[in-house]
Amino acid sequence: MTTVTLHYLCRNCGTRFRITAVGWAVTGAVVAIQVLWFMMYRWRAIPWHVTIGMLLVTCSLAIWFLPHLTPVRRGRQASEMKTKPLN
Repeated sequence: MTTVTLHYLCRNCGTRFRITAVGWAVTGAVVAIQVLWFMMYRWRAIPWHVTIGMLLVTCSLAIWFLPHLTPVRRGRQASEMKTKPLN
């Protein structure tokens, strides 16, 4: 069985980092906020130009801050990956 994961690889030592469940929740919350902006437009609560602006601001902040705020856990190091099979 496979699971959905995102891996970050350290350029210096080759250690892999995986997003934790809290990290997935934080990422999901950002997506939910973006959907909320669109739904507010569909409900005619905000005009289209405000919706586009808020989507751009939310995407920009997410791209800038999510890599720093997303909790991760350490995976295998490069030396461990060479000696142990991936089973």
